[in-house]
Amino acid sequence: LDGIEAVNARACFKVPDANRRAAALAGQRGLPQAGGSDAHDQAEVGNAWTELEAEEPTLDGLRAALASGRCRAVLGKNTSRLRKGLSQWTKARRAGGLRRLGTAALYVCWCAALDALRPLGRNG
Repeated sequence: LDGIEAVNARACFKVPDANRRAAALAGQRGLPQAGGSDAHDQAEVGNAWTELEAEEPTLDGLRAALASGRCRAVLGKNTSRLRKGLSQWTKARRAGGLRRLGTAALYVCWCAALDALRPLGRNG
């Protein structure tokens, strides 16, 4: 492995402490930590990222920075539950079927309600 994705802006949905666990594993293994938005639409791009301290802004320079651990995983914000719900809606719409669409619509409403009642923090 070149590193471990220790920050994922969507990780909090299935395993609330996934980012913390991934960062701990990276630390135990002495591996660089990377971050990613796991964006499913343009509104999610940039929710998380990897900062690299490269000597030169080239592909080789970025690879060297990652390999040497001169990087940092950053979580700007977790993806909202509503965005997650809308992803499921899109998937159901593509698959078709009234039952799938109905289930997805209920899930979107559930996600919106959860966002309103319990906003996601930086750690889920």
